[in-house]
Amino acid sequence: MKYYLPLKYLLLFCLTAACIAFPTAAGFLYADGTLTWLCAGFSALTLTLCLLAVKNSEHYIRQVVIRLSDLLAAITQLKQEPVFPDAEDTLLSRLQTQTLRLTGILRAQQQDARKKEREIKTLVSDISHQLKTPVAALKMYGELLSDQTISAKERQEYLETLMVSLEKLEFLMDSLIKLSRLESRIIQLKPEPTPVGQTVLEALRQCAGAAKEKNLEVTLQEAEQRTALLDPRWTCEAIFNVLDNAVKYTPEGGSIRIRIQSYEMFCRIDISDTGPGIPPQEEEKIFQRFYRGTASREQDGLGIGLYLSRSIISRQGGYIKLVPQKEGSRFSLFLPL
Repeated sequence: MKYYLPLKYLLLFCLTAACIAFPTAAGFLYADGTLTWLCAGFSALTLTLCLLAVKNSEHYIRQVVIRLSDLLAAITQLKQEPVFPDAEDTLLSRLQTQTLRLTGILRAQQQDARKKEREIKTLVSDISHQLKTPVAALKMYGELLSDQTISAKERQEYLETLMVSLEKLEFLMDSLIKLSRLESRIIQLKPEPTPVGQTVLEALRQCAGAAKEKNLEVTLQEAEQRTALLDPRWTCEAIFNVLDNAVKYTPEGGSIRIRIQSYEMFCRIDISDTGPGIPPQEEEKIFQRFYRGTASREQDGLGIGLYLSRSIISRQGGYIKLVPQKEGSRFSLFLPL
């Protein structure tokens, strides 16, 4: 473009000079007054047309530059506003299409960055809120233990309560670290062909002691041995969170049923219990971070177990859902085969 415009004007100038010179020279050579005036008129008309063409070309170039400036301004403001006709198959319309596509990509990236920023702010706010209660309890019992006037029995009671608070704080920090590492993508899940029954048994072993203390009947039914594409460690964590809730909220002497079924595309794990169940108005909220239902307020917990389970399962191409029951609850986990 740098050398094209001067060359174009040079050719136009040469053409104009030729149109003026040759007719004028012919008129003078033949020494015919009428012919001379005709040649001069033709030359003047040619020169006028050439000047109009140059002026029109400059106007066109100015308009193109203005529209290109508007297009660049739209990019800086991340607006997808076309300035050239879309129906025309020209170089400028193609350039505009690519520019608008780039603008769309930049807008999507900006929206994703804002979404991640909001998620981080919300996570930090939720973590600080969850840490206030156990830290305040530790501070209070620490001050009570520093009192030299209390008896040995009171000191022992305060110390035992302090250790319980420390265990809760440790569990809270461990859960929050898992949550933050998953959401920040620090943990990379590595799905691989793994026997589903083996993963369920591993999760069941982790909560077998608590189930035995409550005299719960736990049954596992596997229709057939199937292998699914999953990350063994984190999928076991997801299944354990659901089982842990079932054990925690099922009353003594109740039962928990685990059933593994296979479909064409997914392997389904059903975990049913005979607990208090989940009210219909809370079914859409139980997978939210730090949400605790009305029936679970009296139990220890953070409200992030189901949230973690859903995050782990969904990041592996599966999903988890709550199936309404007349008695108790049933969670279905779907893992891709």
